Amino acid sequence: MSIPGRTDTLQIETTLVSDDGNTPFSLSGKILSVSGYLSLIAYGGSYAGFIQAENEFYEILPGGTGYQYLIKKPHTTKGCGNEEIEGSPGAGPGDCEIPPGFSFDNDCPSIISVLLVVQPAVRSWIEAHYGSMEIFSLLGAVSVNLAFYNSDIPNKEVRVEWVEEEINLAENQDIDEDLATVTSAVNALLSSLGGDVAIVVTNEGYSDASGAANVGPDSNTPIAIVEAPYFLSDYVFAHEFGHLIGGATTGLKIGVMMTLKCAGMPVGK
Repeated sequence: MSIPGRTDTLQIETTLVSDDGNTPFSLSGKILSVSGYLSLIAYGGSYAGFIQAENEFYEILPGGTGYQYLIKKPHTTKGCGNEEIEGSPGAGPGDCEIPPGFSFDNDCPSIISVLLVVQPAVRSWIEAHYGSMEIFSLLGAVSVNLAFYNSDIPNKEVRVEWVEEEINLAENQDIDEDLATVTSAVNALLSSLGGDVAIVVTNEGYSDASGAANVGPDSNTPIAIVEAPYFLSDYVFAHEFGHLIGGATTGLKIGVMMTLKCAGMPVGK
C-alpha cells in the first residue's frame, strides 16, 4: 500500500476478521515494513478504517458512492483523566506491560458489550464526519479487537452499540468532574439497556485530556468519557476501555487486562 506523502510502500499482513454475508466485514492486521496496524470495515455500501504507520495516523472515511477520504490526523498532546494515576496518553494496540503481582487466566473467552452514550449534538458531529453512528461504533470495536487479536489474550472480543441520550455535564471543562457527574445516571442507563461498560462520547473540547475512566474492573461504576474527535486517532476509546476492564497506569496495556468474567465482572452476554 502507498500513502500520499510517504515515500515508502507499506507491506501489510491482514486477516478477514468477520464476513458472514449479513454483518459488516472487517479486515485487520499489522504492517510488516514499519511498526503499525491497518483495519478496514465495510458497512451499508460504505468503507472506513484506519492506518497507523509509525507515528503517523490516518483515517479512511466514507466520501460518497465509490469514494473514501484518507485523512492524516495529528497526534494530540492531551492525556488521560486522573493523570497523576494513569500516566501518559495511549500508545496504540501493541503497548503491553504486566504490572507487578498481576495474574490472569487466558482460558476464559469473553464477549464484552460496550454501550456508547451519545448526546444529540455529538451524534450530528459524528454523522457529519464518519457517515453514520454505526460506522463510528464499528471503528471503535475494531480498534480494540485488533489489539486483542495481537495480544496474548485473543479470546476476548468487544461488541459496540450506541444510544442517543442527553447527559448533563458539569460545564466547567474538567473531565474528571464530568465523569463523577455522569457516572450515576449512565450506570442506571447501562443497567436498563444492558451491557458491561458504558462510554459517554462528548465534544467538550477539554483543555488537558481527551478521555477519563473509572479504573476497573468494577461492576458498580464501569463508566468512561471520551471526546469524539480523539475517539479513534489517539486510540482514546481503546485506552479508556482498557482502564474499565483492568488495564492500569501508562498506555493502553491491552495485554494485561483482567480476565473479565473469570475475575468476577459480569461479562459474556
